[in-house]
Parts: sequence; C-alpha cells; structure tokens
Amino acid sequence: MSKIAKKTVLANLGKSLRKESSMKHVNATEMKNKFGTYLRKGAVEPIFIEKNHNTIAVLLSIEEYERLKKIEDTYWLNMAYEADKEGYLGEVESMKLLKEVIQDEA
Repeated sequence: MSKIAKKTVLANLGKSLRKESSMKHVNATEMKNKFGTYLRKGAVEPIFIEKNHNTIAVLLSIEEYERLKKIEDTYWLNMAYEADKEGYLGEVESMKLLKEVIQDEA
C-alpha cells in the first residue's frame, strides 16, 4: 500500500474513532420502541445499539456507510495492487502454504 493510501486510511480511521465518544448510545429495547425517532437521528449521526451493556450494532446514514465502504474498497484495492507487484506463488506453492497453515491449526 502506498504511503499516501496508508495515511488516508489512518486519518479516516482516527476521525471515526474521535467521533465515537460523543455519539448516541441506546439500548435495544428503546430502539425497538422508538425506531422511527432513532431512524431519523441515525440519518444525521450514528446510533450505537446496546444489549446487556454491550454494543451490538450501529445505525448509520447511507452517506456514512458509503464513505466507510469507499475507505475499505480503497484499502483492498491497494492490497491487491501490492500483492500484484510482489508476484504470485503459483498453484503448487499456494497448496503447500495452505496445507502448512491447516496443519499448524490442527
């Protein structure tokens, strides 16, 4: 991955993490009972949904979802580009590596 791409991914991740502390948290029962209200709020800011004091889901606007998806797509595109530059193992070497991984996990 290029240095610029890494910096972009890290900057966007940091931006997302800084935002989380000020975001709205709601328990699942309240979300169920007031879904319409939280659906409108979720269009403006992420809503963290909790059950048994654990965050289990996040309601996001479609714009935020698409922004995060674009970051992920960029990351994987860069990873594929770097892998392509390094070359390929080939079928025999790939199978050998997979067998080693499977044996190590057993």
